[in-house]
Amino acid sequence: MMGDVVDRFIVELESQLSDLPKDEIEEAVSYYREYLNDAIESGEDPGIALQRLGTAEKIAAMIRVETSIDRARSNPGVRSYGAVLKNSFRVITTPFAILFLSMFVMLSGGIFITLYAGAFCTFVGSILALAAVIYEAANMSGEFFIEIIGILGAGLMLSAVLMLATIGLYLSGRLFIRLSVWTIDKILYKQQQKEPSPKRTAETKSKRVRAAVRLFSVLAFAGFLVFVVSGLPMRYFNIFNSVKPQDIELVSYQFDIEQADAISVETAHSVVRISEGSDDQIRFVYEKSNWLDYAFSTEGNIIHFREKSNGRLPFFELVSLHESLTELKVYIPEGTNVERMTVESKGGHVFISDIPVSIRVKTMNGRIEVDLPDTGQVNVTAETSKGIIYSDNTPAGQKTGGKTGFAITAGSDKTVELQSANGDIHINR
Repeated sequence: MMGDVVDRFIVELESQLSDLPKDEIEEAVSYYREYLNDAIESGEDPGIALQRLGTAEKIAAMIRVETSIDRARSNPGVRSYGAVLKNSFRVITTPFAILFLSMFVMLSGGIFITLYAGAFCTFVGSILALAAVIYEAANMSGEFFIEIIGILGAGLMLSAVLMLATIGLYLSGRLFIRLSVWTIDKILYKQQQKEPSPKRTAETKSKRVRAAVRLFSVLAFAGFLVFVVSGLPMRYFNIFNSVKPQDIELVSYQFDIEQADAISVETAHSVVRISEGSDDQIRFVYEKSNWLDYAFSTEGNIIHFREKSNGRLPFFELVSLHESLTELKVYIPEGTNVERMTVESKGGHVFISDIPVSIRVKTMNGRIEVDLPDTGQVNVTAETSKGIIYSDNTPAGQKTGGKTGFAITAGSDKTVELQSANGDIHINR
């Protein structure tokens, strides 16, 4: 009769635990069968022993909690943590414990989801960074072999660093899950359990993580060395810190005043200076750095000057957003046939003095500075989206539709049109 009571309890417990792995069911059933048999052998009434234990459903719920906590400790992850939460809410009964656990779940869940999301983003960023660098290197001329190797080294370094960040965020997420599980264990007022022996899979995963960290550390250091040896870091540093390059080739071109009635200038990020010449020829003086190239052409009576990348400097489209201190000087003599001039630059500044002709200037990030003649007989219109317009070093202009505009009407046949997206505009009278 006593054995029947125990057998019925064990059968019900097995039924309640049917969703667990077979070995875990056998371990739990064996423990409680032995516990009840010991109680009966010591003379205790089986009904009292079962009453002290509680129902099979309650015991099964606690076993699920303990099992899920053990799994989350040995192999922390979103799924194992979710199992801990699901099983924990099944066993707590007091309103305070439910409220406290709910608040803790919202806080901890937000943190480790953020860590895992960060790991995913850095992983994707690592792949995209390496792909972008390889694409850039593939489009560079083979004559710039050192620069190609250098930018590939930079890509390898950046990709490896991002992968190390991925591993760091991933491990931080796993550590935080372990801490969260430990806290939930305390919230449930369970006695602190001995840490389970790490499983073989956990040991293997730990070894793989350590090997990955060593590999990506070596790759990051190797990429950094290659990048530095190529000389690209110093070149980028000089550009972004507005240091004039040392290796400049000075070139000069001259045109007779009868050859043109218009001039067009387009630069990437060199400074453009326009002033009145002292002789009877239109002169261009250009400081050419080793990562830039230029081209002159004539179309009808228009002289075109265009500055462009020669392919030596990787990611030039981004670099050209910042000014280089190399200069293009344009001298236009008085009495020339040139009536108009256009200047466009992405990152370069434009300086104009003496206003020999009507000029239209457009920049993206470059500053524009104009010195008006003493007579002041020049019409001026200026517009900037994010910059500031100064008239004699005093902010001027009126904001309209997200842009700042300024105008001087002098009734002259000479007009200066100034437009910059992000740069400031200085008008000196």
